[in-house]
Amino acid sequence: MNNILLAITTLSYVMLAILFIVLLSILVFFLARKKPTPEGGFDVEYFNLIYEALGGTENIIQAVTAHHRLQITVVNMKKVSLMLRLGVL
Repeated sequence: MNNILLAITTLSYVMLAILFIVLLSILVFFLARKKPTPEGGFDVEYFNLIYEALGGTENIIQAVTAHHRLQITVVNMKKVSLMLRLGVL
């Protein structure tokens, strides 16, 4: 009787190990997939509009990236377009 119980316990451990390996493989597969890149790329005209709305070269002191954001320091906030300040552009 003990041999049967031992065989069932060993079989259940083997099946759990196989299930764990399969689930881990599926998880690695989905995490390793590359995300699709946008086909259009960057819209240069949109960036030019933002550049002009910031007041151009003479108004921009510094542009720094920090945590996926672009932080721009300007000389005169009055030269920055109202549309950009409201978040429309």
